[in-house]
Amino acid sequence: MKDQSSFPCRYCSIFLYDNWDLYYRHLTTHTDDKRELYHMSTMPEFRIKQLRQERERMEEVRKFESGATRNSDADRIDPEGFLSPLVIERYCEYLHKHRFLENGLIRESDNWQQGIPLKVYMKGLWRHFLHAWTRHRGYAPNDPKAGISLEEDLCAIIFNSSGYLFELLKDKSIKKLE
Repeated sequence: MKDQSSFPCRYCSIFLYDNWDLYYRHLTTHTDDKRELYHMSTMPEFRIKQLRQERERMEEVRKFESGATRNSDADRIDPEGFLSPLVIERYCEYLHKHRFLENGLIRESDNWQQGIPLKVYMKGLWRHFLHAWTRHRGYAPNDPKAGISLEEDLCAIIFNSSGYLFELLKDKSIKKLE
């Protein structure tokens, strides 16, 4: 017996608290791949330690001064930490500025979600990246339609990247529904 700890099953996510041998036997109910079973039965100590730490993180309960409790959020996405309100606000200012068309009309803020070809996003991405790169190197872009600043170029890069990603994710979501 290697360890008296618990291990999460990689297939069904249950924890096996008894012992390592039980974990190995349980794994055989999911696979008959002898290489994988051998690997799991000879798992190095550092991996056992990682599994133990994962279990502890998953079982952690946060307790607040008010008495409220919540499960650990260690394995959840953290938009508040991943994103900056300064960047989001500046990006929204850029998007709002570009809602006003040359013919005087104002497009809806989510107009881009109706669909723009990937090719168009890629061409814009490269064009704005070239403007940003030129400014980064200390020069002025030659393109008369270039944005007025590096901030504008970076916002345009975000827009084209986001739009391209949106189209990929939208196609993926539609295929899941079919």
